Amino acid sequence: LRCVITVAHEDALQLKVLAVSAMRHLSLCPNIKRPIALEGGLGPVYDSIVSSQCADGDESEFGSASTARYVDHHEEQPWKYRDLEIDLLGQCAGLLANIAEDIQSQVALVKDGAFGHLVKLSAIPNSTVQYDATRCLCSLSSHPCNQIGVFGQTELRRLCALVEHEEERVGRDAGIALGNLAVARRNKLQLVKLGALKPLVGLLESRFVSCQKIAARAICRLATHERNRSKILETGGVQHLVRLCEGPEPDLRYLAAKALCNMCADEHNKLSVVRLGGLRPLVRMLEETSSELSRRYAAMTLGNVANEKASQEHLLRHGAVSPLIRLALDASVSAECGHYAVFALSNLATNRRSRMPLVRSGVLEAFLHMTGLPRKPQCGENHGHLSPGLSASALTAQGEQVLATRFEVQRSAALGLYNISCSAAAQIDMARAGAAVPLVDLCCSVDLDCKRLAIMALANLAVSARTRLAVLNVGGLQAALALLKDDEVEIRRCACAALGNVAISPSAQVQVIVHGGLPPLLQLAADTSDVDTQRQALVALVNVSSNEVNHATLGQHALGVITRLAAESPDTLVREFARLNLANFAAGSLSLARIGRAGGAAQLSKLAMSNNANLQCLALSALRRLTHEPENRGHLVSCGGLLPLASAGFCAEIEIKREVATALCNATLETTLCTQVAKRCLSAIVNIAQSGDKEAACQAIATLANISEDTSTHENIELRGGVSCSLTLLSHNSTCVHREASRAVANLLSSHEHQAPVIKCGIVGIVRLVLSSDAECRYNATLSLRKLTPNTRSHLAIVEAGGIEALLAQLDILDSAEVPTRRQAVTALRDLAANPTLRLPLADKDSLETLVRLSETSREISLQVLATATLRYHSMISELRLALVEHGALQMVIRSAAHASGDLQCQIAGLLANLSEDVEIQNHLALTGAIPVLCALSHINENVEIQQDCARALANLCSNEANLLAAYRQGVLQRLVHLTRIADQDVTQRYAATGLRFLSMNPEVRLFIVHEQMATVFFGLAKDTLLEYQRTAAAALASMTLNSENKATLLRQGALRVIDDLCGHRDLQVLRSGVFALANLADSVFHTALLLKSIIESLVKVATSEDARVQRDSARAFACIVSVADSCECVAHSEGALPALLRLARSLDVQCQRYVTLALCNLSNSELKVDIANHGALRTLNFLACLPDIDCQRHAALAIAGLALGDYNSNGTKIRVVEEGAATVIVDLIRFPDETLQHCAALALGAIALGEDDGTKLGIAKACGLPFLLELAEPGLALEGEWDRGNKELYSGSKYLSNVEMPLTKMTPRARAENVTRAGLSDYGRVFAAVYALGSLSECPEVKGQLVDLDAARVVVAVVKQATLEVKRAAAYFLAWLAETVEHRGDLAANGTLHAVVSLAALDDAECQEVASFALAQLASDSELQVPLVEFGALRPLVSMMGVQTAARHYAGLALLKLAGNCDNYAQIASEGGIQALLRLGRERAVDPELRYKATLAVGSLTSMAIGLCRGYQNETLLCGSSGWSAAQSAETSRSGIAAMLNACATTDVRRGTESDLMFIRPLDTAVTSSPPSLPVLASRAPSHGAPPRSFLPGL
Repeated sequence: LRCVITVAHEDALQLKVLAVSAMRHLSLCPNIKRPIALEGGLGPVYDSIVSSQCADGDESEFGSASTARYVDHHEEQPWKYRDLEIDLLGQCAGLLANIAEDIQSQVALVKDGAFGHLVKLSAIPNSTVQYDATRCLCSLSSHPCNQIGVFGQTELRRLCALVEHEEERVGRDAGIALGNLAVARRNKLQLVKLGALKPLVGLLESRFVSCQKIAARAICRLATHERNRSKILETGGVQHLVRLCEGPEPDLRYLAAKALCNMCADEHNKLSVVRLGGLRPLVRMLEETSSELSRRYAAMTLGNVANEKASQEHLLRHGAVSPLIRLALDASVSAECGHYAVFALSNLATNRRSRMPLVRSGVLEAFLHMTGLPRKPQCGENHGHLSPGLSASALTAQGEQVLATRFEVQRSAALGLYNISCSAAAQIDMARAGAAVPLVDLCCSVDLDCKRLAIMALANLAVSARTRLAVLNVGGLQAALALLKDDEVEIRRCACAALGNVAISPSAQVQVIVHGGLPPLLQLAADTSDVDTQRQALVALVNVSSNEVNHATLGQHALGVITRLAAESPDTLVREFARLNLANFAAGSLSLARIGRAGGAAQLSKLAMSNNANLQCLALSALRRLTHEPENRGHLVSCGGLLPLASAGFCAEIEIKREVATALCNATLETTLCTQVAKRCLSAIVNIAQSGDKEAACQAIATLANISEDTSTHENIELRGGVSCSLTLLSHNSTCVHREASRAVANLLSSHEHQAPVIKCGIVGIVRLVLSSDAECRYNATLSLRKLTPNTRSHLAIVEAGGIEALLAQLDILDSAEVPTRRQAVTALRDLAANPTLRLPLADKDSLETLVRLSETSREISLQVLATATLRYHSMISELRLALVEHGALQMVIRSAAHASGDLQCQIAGLLANLSEDVEIQNHLALTGAIPVLCALSHINENVEIQQDCARALANLCSNEANLLAAYRQGVLQRLVHLTRIADQDVTQRYAATGLRFLSMNPEVRLFIVHEQMATVFFGLAKDTLLEYQRTAAAALASMTLNSENKATLLRQGALRVIDDLCGHRDLQVLRSGVFALANLADSVFHTALLLKSIIESLVKVATSEDARVQRDSARAFACIVSVADSCECVAHSEGALPALLRLARSLDVQCQRYVTLALCNLSNSELKVDIANHGALRTLNFLACLPDIDCQRHAALAIAGLALGDYNSNGTKIRVVEEGAATVIVDLIRFPDETLQHCAALALGAIALGEDDGTKLGIAKACGLPFLLELAEPGLALEGEWDRGNKELYSGSKYLSNVEMPLTKMTPRARAENVTRAGLSDYGRVFAAVYALGSLSECPEVKGQLVDLDAARVVVAVVKQATLEVKRAAAYFLAWLAETVEHRGDLAANGTLHAVVSLAALDDAECQEVASFALAQLASDSELQVPLVEFGALRPLVSMMGVQTAARHYAGLALLKLAGNCDNYAQIASEGGIQALLRLGRERAVDPELRYKATLAVGSLTSMAIGLCRGYQNETLLCGSSGWSAAQSAETSRSGIAAMLNACATTDVRRGTESDLMFIRPLDTAVTSSPPSLPVLASRAPSHGAPPRSFLPGL
């Protein structure tokens, strides 16, 4: 061997082939296989395999996953290996295959790494090499050590590829290798994952039987894994296996059946086998007597298929039952084969529809045949699968296997019998076949499954009464009792079930206790670890406890256990069975209290919910017995016993209804349980009450009456129909039912919201019962009416049903026993009287007289109280109050008030309060002493209602002005004050506060209040936290401050501080009254600076309010304050006062705006104009002037006038008035058709126009005020048409008249005269203001020109004709300014101004004379006007003025001198006495020297003129034909004469005016262009310029 191994190491290929071939032949000997490996013979073999290469030099990738079918590869490339190399590789493969046949070498080869070489060899494209390599791998796979974790993926893939080899032996050995590896579970999934199924399934189609067998075996092993079965089905393996079952080879058939058996272990594959036609060949295989294996595996497969319900019917249709039965009864087959046949039959018996066909086919015979077994030593010992008596030393392995097989057969037979016993129809056949006997025998088997199945079958047989006796006769009871002590839980459970079924028989019930079955049953029932066993044990106890003979024993030992299980077991069925036991216990003679204390009521209540009528009746009967014990009633309700009672109440059985009604009636005797009973059982109670059974109805309505005593149950009663039921039972023919029904109705009426059904349907019946002869019925009916009457919906029905008469009839009953009925009746009448619509009908039925009589005669206080209360309600109707007084109700309550109780006093107070609301009775109350009674009752502090009614009555009495003084003197004020101090009585406090408010409104009372220092009471109320008190105090103070006599006293008592606090209140009503009182105090003369400051501060605070009344009173207070001149400065200097006042101007209230405007008007006429203007008053006044209210506009105009007055370029207020648009606003006001407003507007324009500033005047002109002033200056007249056409045309494009609509009405002289007559003298106030304003405006030359253009002179001249003195003065002033301008004098002459000025000068008025003389002086400067002036009579007034010591003498003298300058006037001057006047003036020493000088100068001028005239006349005569002196010569002559007179008469006294007079005289021959220095231009109306004295804006 060593030499051969050495030669194998040679390099020569031929030597290697020979050496390896020699070792291969040697390896055929089993003893040499191992030495070859030990001597290193495998080394040269591995080297040879590795050194062999392809012919082209490339190394093949052996064993790769991409290797395809190698036969094809060899055919395509036959030249890849040389022949010698193929021979060497073949020898190597054969050697390895031979050595692998040795078991020890199989592991060694794997460790030496033979797998890689074998994989390489298996890829050689030579069938011999591949066969030997496959054979070697097959041998290696047979060793258990190589089956797990040795073959890798490469090796497995090579094997899978080799399975597909065309050569039989290669595919066969590869399949064998895969089958060997498939023994290990972990390889099963890996093989399938690597794709072994497909080649194996393909191998099933091989033409070689050996390959098919090997493939079937491998698939059978792979199918043992559940995850591979579906894949085998998907690859078509099942279909091929079914086909093989139909093949001719017995071994192949049984292998295919074996594989199908594994496949059918999966539920999803069973139907697939059926669909693929696998049942038919399998059934045929059962009949193959030649092959027991085929029959066995066919039976196994059919057994698995029969486990599926859908497949069972297919088995029956294919006739599998009879072959299986024959196989099971065939004595020639092994026990295992018969076991599988019985197993299949047992599975078929699980189908309910298959059992009887199986029985009819004789399956019972097969099952009974298979139950035979050796006797065991003792029954009941702890057994395993082998009997303890059969030791291992006594039994051989073959005997053990036979015994195990027999147990399996018995199990299958027992299972079959059990399945058959599940059919009630088959149980009789089983009993006839004597199946109970072997089943009882099997209960003593050592096999647990046999015992379990046997006792289960006996339990099924014991269910039927027809088969139960058979079980008892053969010892089934004893067998079940014996198995109760078995160690196996399931066996004990089945024994309990069997015992329970056996104990259905009455004889067996006693036998169970006799044979000691109670302790184990109780033990099993108490075992919480096995719920199913508990259930079965309790079922058995239920049957046992149904026999009253056993109750004593059961009650002594089982009550505690059963009660605990019924209450505490977590399993529902355990609890139910335990409760059923308790129901059986309660039917016996056990103590009911004991059961209740043990918690039996709760469990019985739950049992009563059963759907079984018998069980329900049993439980309800037990519950009824329990309720006889008062101790158990609470237990019944608390444990939920009402629910089953409620459910049973709807049962059709009368007895059950009686039981339920009685139980519920007993339960409701406990008042604490009524609510719960009503909540759960009302529907049942109503249903029972409506039944035709008298006893049940009586118990039910009694229950309803008991329940209705609790008002919380009424809603449920109505919802469940209890009200209608009770009303229906009022008509029952049984007196007992009547009483209970009336009691129920009376109780139900305690709830107002549930009275509607009674009102609708039951009033008539109740009224009828009021008149019943039965006292209890009368009481219940009267009580029902008393409960109904608070509901106004019932009143009409009661009246219509005659309820009032019935109730009044009850009041006349004098029996003392009927006092409760009378009390209910009068209470009902009181409630009826509470309805206003029924008070008159009640009075019409003589209820007033009856009630007064009852109150006077009854000794029962309660009746007196109720009667008085009824009268109190009657007193709420005004029509009945006098009737009450007439029937003596007032005297009755006054007499009984002193000794009345608290309730009666309350009703008396209410009655008096109601009577006090009638004005006619208020005086009667005061005269009959009701006020002292009310005052006395108000002392009762304990009764809130009395105090409230007293306060109301006193407040009503105080509302009558005639009673106020009497009430005050009788101490009402003190009592009302006392009532206001009562805490927590809001209504009383409000009434008291109202009374105090009424008292304080009376002028006499409020004087007393203030003088008696009772006002502090209201001060306290004002500081109280109650809002009503604060309102009362505020209203009272507002009333008190209306009286001027109280203001000083209130201020001394500190009212201002209280009012100030009220003014800061958040409540609007309090705030209004406080501000009203503050405004009243502001209108007082008792103000000090400190008080005034406080009032102003309060006003500043409240001025921010948005309430109109508050704003109005605040503005009124401001207006009152500033009406006093000294207070204006305080308002102006107070912080925030002026802004507050201006803020009030923005109020939406007209009265507030009026007061604000008035206040601003007063302030504007004070010395605080600048401050007011600086605060923006002008804008506010402009706003107020634009309001559509005459008073606001009038006061705003006067305020603007006040601001404009007195400002003469010192602070700029006047110009600000114009700049801020006030002039425009005032001009708009002039246009308003109201005389007073026009007057105020004209005054405002006059005030603005006053002064030297021409800007204000121009502002008025720009505001288009001139035309409207002219229109206003002509009262009742429209402007002439000529004026309209001419002047409007003139000013249409002028800057002075823009966008002004001028009046175009043309009036005839007659119409104008009528307007003037109609206007009368009352219109001249406006005319004066307008003319006055025109006079001030004419001071501005530019405005003056506009006025002349507007023909203002004509208007003024027209006014002068019928004007008053004041108007004439203003007109004279205006005309004087017009006369001052030379270019306007011609227009003045044309408009008749000369005559008007002369007429003004002729007035007996100094001011008119002064201004007119000035105008005449100006006009006389025009030579063209001198003669017309004289013609109009200017000399006489001038001469007259020269004779009086007035300021006009100066201007009159100047005018006279100018007139004297015209020679045409000399004669007239002389005739009018002008010379004498001048001489007289010149001689008076007391006269101003200047005037004397001027007078002398005038006389001299006249003399000179006279001389000149004389000379001219002489020269004219001498010089014939001369026309006389020219005017120039005459003037010159005059000048020379005057100069001579001056030289002679000049003195020191008169030199002062010489220069100015010369300036005046010198330009006589030319037009005067300016006033002489001694006659200055007419000064403006500013006081600083010394203007002529005149009246100033009357009416401002």
